[in-house]
Amino acid sequence: MYRSARTAFAPVPMAAIALLAWSCGPATPYRPPGFTPEELEWERYHDAQREGRLDEAADGFAAMCDREDPYPRACYDRARVLEEAGRLEEAVEAAARFVRDHPRNGLAPSAATRIARIHRDLETPKEGIARLEELAADLEGTDVWDSVVYEVARMFREDGDADGELAALDRIRKKGRWGSQLWDNSIWRMIEILDERGEAERRARLLEEMVGAREESHLIASYESPHFGPAMLELGKHHFERGDLEKARAIFMDLARWKTSRLRDDGRVWVAKVDLRMGEVRRACRNLRKVLDRMPGANTRKEAAALFESSGCR
Repeated sequence: MYRSARTAFAPVPMAAIALLAWSCGPATPYRPPGFTPEELEWERYHDAQREGRLDEAADGFAAMCDREDPYPRACYDRARVLEEAGRLEEAVEAAARFVRDHPRNGLAPSAATRIARIHRDLETPKEGIARLEELAADLEGTDVWDSVVYEVARMFREDGDADGELAALDRIRKKGRWGSQLWDNSIWRMIEILDERGEAERRARLLEEMVGAREESHLIASYESPHFGPAMLELGKHHFERGDLEKARAIFMDLARWKTSRLRDDGRVWVAKVDLRMGEVRRACRNLRKVLDRMPGANTRKEAAALFESSGCR
């Protein structure tokens, strides 16, 4: 029903105005909805950091961290602000303390990376490795252990110590596919190092281990590692080069049939190469035709076309 403007904006009773003024008065300080007192305090020190008052911010975060019931984010940010202020030794100590005291916190891996980065800036890699190894010893069995050891491996790599890097990565590898979130990155880096060294057989064993983990992941519907496809391709090439054509073909065919892999076309072309080596020219042509007809955006299209022509396919 239509109401006039006068009716729609009828005067508010004075009692209601008094009640509203009382509830919004100075006795009820404003707080953003959903914020805890700790979050509001953290925001004050965060503002100080953004405004360049780094010592004030570091002291504030330290106070929140040193309480009987510490605020973990403040412990992490203390290390971050100390690094920004150039107080690097203090920053390392704060980051190490955060990792040790809060190993299940989602920021713990970042704190481990901070320790490594600061030691790189200080050009003290050996001291950084020793500090991280000490942490790793204290944190065995925790969620952050593999992140700490991975930083050890990275520091060995940057220091030019491939043996040290391999040994650190192998500690993570031994945890198994389901024992470490960094298992696949670690084993793939080991494969790269062994490739550079020409250690083909040891490299092949690691490729077999990675491909086997991909099959295990598939069985329990787990997520796929981005390294599984390249591992299958490299393992197939290994067997191809050694003349084990049946095994190579089986691996390449599995890759070609992996619908979500970006290396499906590579797998199909390598199946054709195996077929040609076996003397199965017609079968090779059928596989090359699948790349040319069904995969217009394939990276291997030119190679497939050249093989198709040189093999006398029609």
